[in-house]
Amino acid sequence: MITTNTKEQTIFEPRKINTFPETDLKKLADEILSQGPEAAMPKNLPDGWLRLIGRDLREAQRAGLQGRHEDKAINLAAPILIVAALLAEKKNAGQSNRNLTTKTVYDGIRKLELAIIDEIVGRETGIFLRKETMETIV
Repeated sequence: MITTNTKEQTIFEPRKINTFPETDLKKLADEILSQGPEAAMPKNLPDGWLRLIGRDLREAQRAGLQGRHEDKAINLAAPILIVAALLAEKKNAGQSNRNLTTKTVYDGIRKLELAIIDEIVGRETGIFLRKETMETIV
């Protein structure tokens, strides 16, 4: 409450929302991707990375639902890097002959999103519904 002269005015501060910093791609490459694609699996990601990437995916989904498809604030670079690393590993291992196309990346992002949600829920509740592997994500 703020008092001015003889009148009292109530001024409400906007509610502050906890936010994560923007996803740092160099840090992702150094801390996660440099350890190999298996390190990028949701079950192997540290909590901070899991939540950052989950946040990026959620924000893109929210923007899409709101019709903000061209919003420059949407940043799917980290999820795309993870999917590309998993796809490349699968191809190098001879387990896939799929080329890196928009459709394969899009499908991988959708599967990664579900795997990240499952992993977050599992870590919070102790109940893991699915056992994600590289094959189930890409």
